[in-house]
Formats: sequence, C-alpha cells, structure tokens
Amino acid sequence: MSLKRGLESLPADRETQTCVRELLLALERHCGEWLEVSQVARMSGVGERCAGTTLPVLARAGVVSAKTDPAAYRYDPDRLLRLEVAGFLRRADFRTGKLQDNVSRFRQRFGR
Repeated sequence: MSLKRGLESLPADRETQTCVRELLLALERHCGEWLEVSQVARMSGVGERCAGTTLPVLARAGVVSAKTDPAAYRYDPDRLLRLEVAGFLRRADFRTGKLQDNVSRFRQRFGR
C-alpha cells in the first residue's frame, strides 16, 4: 500500500497531480477525521468531481481509509506513508515553482 501505487492508477497530467497535492494537504490538516467528499473538496479548493474520482483511488492504494454510509475518507498515515507523502509534496512544489519561474522569465523577456 503506497502513494506511488495510487499515483500510477491516476493520469500523469499536471491537473491530476495538482488535485492530489491539494487533497493531501487538506487531509493532512484534518488528520484522523472522517470527511465526506464534499468537505474535502471544499477544504482543498478542488472540484468535487476531481475529489470524487481521486479519493477512491487513494483509498484502494491504502493512502486513506474509506467507509460507506455516508461515504467518507480519513487520512491517518504511518511513518512510511507520511515520508512518501512529504516527498511527493516536495516534488510537486518544486515543479510548480519551476513552472512559475519559467512563466515569469518569459513575461519579463517578451512582455504580457
């Protein structure tokens, strides 16, 4: 059970990676709490559709726990999962920062 396995089940595009990043950050802030998809979507700022498709994949990979009636998810990581998530968040932040640097350099060079 790992985040890597869950990420392999999702599209490797930037939008999905951003969705996963925002969901994990929101779930980290409410570690150990059962949250419905709509709550996680609202707290993370991602669409409910994105959260509704991503959270079940993360549950199957063992990143989050899931329950039904009503459908809810809980992030309660062990040490290894916490390290794996921290590494993913660092990589995602680095890629986002690099992209923003490239866009700002382009704007400086060529204007808006």
